[in-house]
Amino acid sequence: MRSVKPITKIGIAVVALGLVLASTVMAEPPERFRGRIVDTGGGTPRGGTWWMTLQADRTTSPEEVKLLAEALATGGQKALMAAMRDIEPAGWIRVGDNTRWHLVVVRSGTAPDGSRVVRAFTDRPINIAEIFGTLRTRDYTLGMIELQLDAEGKGSGIILPMSQISFNEAGHIEIESFGNQPFRVMNVSPEKVKGK
Repeated sequence: MRSVKPITKIGIAVVALGLVLASTVMAEPPERFRGRIVDTGGGTPRGGTWWMTLQADRTTSPEEVKLLAEALATGGQKALMAAMRDIEPAGWIRVGDNTRWHLVVVRSGTAPDGSRVVRAFTDRPINIAEIFGTLRTRDYTLGMIELQLDAEGKGSGIILPMSQISFNEAGHIEIESFGNQPFRVMNVSPEKVKGK
């Protein structure tokens, strides 16, 4: 019988949905990045690595972000998920040979030195190896990716395949991750998009 994974709470003050990122548009979308997901914390039974490809087709607008934030504040994660289903996808992510998952939210913030943070959210879990299977995982319906890139688009990041999101008592966003997460994303680099 599969054991229940521990829950990891990751307190990130007003970070979810990329709300704190400047409303910087993606650099000539679409943009595509490739990296290797590494299980360094025992998030899967056997550990391992997987290739990941993320494509950002557009930047989620400030109006859309505001709509999602209001849904979360007034109705919790269920309302947030419902609101996400009404928004045009902003890109996609693929792990290994799995099918693509669309990204509902993609936001990018750029520092004066040209380095960037790209955050993306899905409205469903991201399938990595064997982290599915328990009934409890069904409450963790949000996938999150964060990439920290230099001016050339190279860097690293994290991925939370299954998470919950809520406001804590201090009024900050708190992300609760299922299992020993996050997974690390290493050796991220840009890829040319065909036809661009």
